[in-house]
Amino acid sequence: MRPTSIAAAAALLALSACGPSNSPEDPPPPSASPTFAVETADPEPEGPATKEARWPDNVTAKLVKVERVPNKWGVDVPADQAIIRVTWQVTNGGTVPLAMEQHTKFSAIYFGANRMPGEAEAGYGDSGREALQNDNPTRIAVGKTVTFVESESGPANQLDELAVELRLPTATVEGDRPWTFTGAQEMLTTVKG
Repeated sequence: MRPTSIAAAAALLALSACGPSNSPEDPPPPSASPTFAVETADPEPEGPATKEARWPDNVTAKLVKVERVPNKWGVDVPADQAIIRVTWQVTNGGTVPLAMEQHTKFSAIYFGANRMPGEAEAGYGDSGREALQNDNPTRIAVGKTVTFVESESGPANQLDELAVELRLPTATVEGDRPWTFTGAQEMLTTVKG
């Protein structure tokens, strides 16, 4: 073999090792299965109903009571529904007042293993023992604790698992600070009418 033939053969061998050409007549090489970028939200923070929630700015929240109250305290509540009233406290251990929007609901109650959301419940009683909610303040001063009462109704046959979600405003950024108290059924008591 002549030296030019050897060089030509080596060049062809080198080109064939680089893979097929992608000339217009050649189909593109098959690719591996496609990959998709999936955006997943960070899970909302949660913890046991018997433990306090604490945020980095030293604001804390604590579930105080979970009560099933008589349906007659609500407005036209069917017999297959239950009114759950929750009482919770927020302490501002931070360095700035925590602004709260008045007449805003800050909790949600979830019923059953699938966490079916409850429905806000209006009641006849506006204060005292039969109150299903209280008026929240416009702010929580530094070092102060405020008690909230809110209620929702949901399926009476789904009380075996309850979760209470709080969404409190933040003092320094727009948005809210979520927390879900799980296992709230362990705190459930029944109030006689």
